[in-house]
Amino acid sequence: PQLSCELCRDRKVKCDKLDPCTYCVSHGVECKPVQRLRLPRGRHAPRSKHMARGNDGISEDLKQRIHNLEGLINDMRAKSTETETLLLSQVANEREMQTVQTNHPPHNEGAGEGHAFSSTSSESHIPTQRPETFWENLAAEVNGLRDVVESALDDAEDDSAQALGVSQMGLTRGDMATIGLVRLHKPSSVSQDASAEESSLFVGESIKRQLCHIYLRQVDPIIKILHRPSLEAWIIHGQGYFGYPDKHPTTEALSTAVYFSAASSLTEKQCEELFQMPKSTMTSYWRTECEIAIDRSNLLATRDINVLEAFVLYLYARRTEDRSKAVWTLIAVAVRVARGLSLHLPATGAKKTERFFDQQMRLRLWLTICRLDMQSLFIQATEPLIGHEEVRMSLDLLKNINDSDFDTKTVVPVESREGLTDMTFALVSYHLQLVSRLLVFLGYSEKINATGGIDWATRQQYARQFEQKALRLLDFCDPESSAYAWFTWHGTQCLVAGIRLSLLRPLYSQSPPPPRSGGDSELLLMSLSVLEKTQLMHTDPRGEAYRWYIAIPWHVVAIAIAECFVSADTALIRRAWPVIEASYQQHEAIIARHKGGLLQGPLGKLMQRTRERLA
Repeated sequence: PQLSCELCRDRKVKCDKLDPCTYCVSHGVECKPVQRLRLPRGRHAPRSKHMARGNDGISEDLKQRIHNLEGLINDMRAKSTETETLLLSQVANEREMQTVQTNHPPHNEGAGEGHAFSSTSSESHIPTQRPETFWENLAAEVNGLRDVVESALDDAEDDSAQALGVSQMGLTRGDMATIGLVRLHKPSSVSQDASAEESSLFVGESIKRQLCHIYLRQVDPIIKILHRPSLEAWIIHGQGYFGYPDKHPTTEALSTAVYFSAASSLTEKQCEELFQMPKSTMTSYWRTECEIAIDRSNLLATRDINVLEAFVLYLYARRTEDRSKAVWTLIAVAVRVARGLSLHLPATGAKKTERFFDQQMRLRLWLTICRLDMQSLFIQATEPLIGHEEVRMSLDLLKNINDSDFDTKTVVPVESREGLTDMTFALVSYHLQLVSRLLVFLGYSEKINATGGIDWATRQQYARQFEQKALRLLDFCDPESSAYAWFTWHGTQCLVAGIRLSLLRPLYSQSPPPPRSGGDSELLLMSLSVLEKTQLMHTDPRGEAYRWYIAIPWHVVAIAIAECFVSADTALIRRAWPVIEASYQQHEAIIARHKGGLLQGPLGKLMQRTRERLA
């Protein structure tokens, strides 16, 4: 069997025992695996003879090292006893001499000096201990003993892995199955709905390349956690991915996550036209393959950032079809794994020497997880897992650049560009979730007043800062130049309008709302602006590629309905109501599809009362 490689054993880190292992690949060093012949086991090896002979080498080594440890301890004990005896004898002699001197005082000072010198000479002959030598020898023996034990443990882990096994059908029960990520059986929709001809489409290289193109066009502009040129060279052109061997668990997890997220971003019409099958069939297949691959990649104990990237893509893809608490719980797993990888920490220690490429990809992943954390709060109505400062420190270091501007060989940091880049919309969304933590969840901010909330002037300042940064990122952006530019332009305008509304009506407020400065229709106009932009991206053909990401803001819908209920501006209500009705129906359809969700009851009752009043 293969044991832990030499580097992992020397550094005392967990080795996944691949060839090369993930730790060595991620650190760009040569992996030197350690192999050892396996002796007969189980029913093929009688315990009375073969087990004894099989463990002879380890047993003799252990016995010898235990004997050495006992010798060191006995030697230390003997020296300690000898030293104690000499010291007691010296003390007794000193007391006897003091008694003699008291009864017979010396006739001159020389006798006293001679006695003192004699006492010092006696002390100099006491054997001196060298504790540093003792502990060095003891540590060397303990380290050797640990190596022997770890070798046996590695062997035992190999036995466990072979006993558990992973079947070709992916019927696993690993760590991820424990938290509900891996399903024991493939979904019935694949076996019932997908014919053999359709199933062959899933594994074809041309289909995988097509899904990668869809990912680059529809997912990558929003979820900026993968390096676009590297991904394209790997999946589309068949080159390697950062030195990983073929079929490595990390690349398997990442590739299936790319395919799953690409399939989830398709509309029903796109899937039928491109693959001649329902979207549910496509997403169900790749979700299962992605879950199995992530489970095999050892997510919960990983030290590989690429495994976490795969998991984050999986979570975003799953959110499009599942708004339940399960996804919200798994987001907490992503946060824990990210913190375990120190993605949130500033550049200290070893990170001071990290490459510009590694720094930017680390920051992108961490901020995307922060955004995922923030977005889940509006669904489950809970407090954030990540604090404001953890977001701000990372955001200050992130650059507004294209993926083609840098790679693993980039030495000099690249400065931010002006105008539209691959990162523009992602940066806007990162700034949004930063200010949302201050405006929406007031109780978790640093600057709170005596009433428990942020004062009005500070909140206005935060909102203005976000608006300035977001609109500055749109400088030189022509919305008619491309579908991405159009989406970024209108999407940013929608987010800015949403922050203006949250400034007046935050989701969770611990202080009284500020006075309306724009009249009784101010809130209705602001909420209408957000909903109109949202509907535009849901109906305009240029927004089709990004429609999977655009959610109906139920909080804004609730404000708009409530304002229509109390407003006396009949003309404004007549203009706003069709947009509000369409947004509510879309939200209602999502709730019905996912069979759950908070605030369905209160929002439904409010809508019913408003319809009756306007009838």
